[in-house]
Amino acid sequence: MFFERHLENLLKHFIPGTTDPAVILDLLPLCRNYVRRVHVDQFLPPVQLPAQLRPGGQSDSGSEGEMEEPTVDHYQLGDLVAGLSHLEELDLVYDDGGKQLLEGMSDNKTLLEFDLRLSDVAQESEYLIGQALHANREAARQRALNPSHFMSTITANGPENSMG
Repeated sequence: MFFERHLENLLKHFIPGTTDPAVILDLLPLCRNYVRRVHVDQFLPPVQLPAQLRPGGQSDSGSEGEMEEPTVDHYQLGDLVAGLSHLEELDLVYDDGGKQLLEGMSDNKTLLEFDLRLSDVAQESEYLIGQALHANREAARQRALNPSHFMSTITANGPENSMG
């Protein structure tokens, strides 16, 4: 429970472009066997500083008071989720109608179940998330029906194929 709360607090207070991601990744070896649930109800936005003014009164970009766009707008959860071997529940709150959630799920081919009943996700995002989950379940079903790709490395290295 301590590791879960500590990890949640690090994620809640992570500021993209300011906080070093290694702070979170360095914790993974210590907590990977103990974290079963992570609940993050806020993601802080990156700090946006006004562009520095040159002595001539013009900023580097040529327009006054223009903010630079950050490269990342939240902590990238891929390495974190992959490093938590006993994670059973991941509860995230995004306040964008599900667009970031959909973007993150488009690369995740292992997620098979996802409950959106209590979420405030836009209808289009909910539909697309459902389609991604359906594709993942279908791919898992196909893998279960055709386990031969798992056996190919075992049979190739089996005793009947050994040299000697």
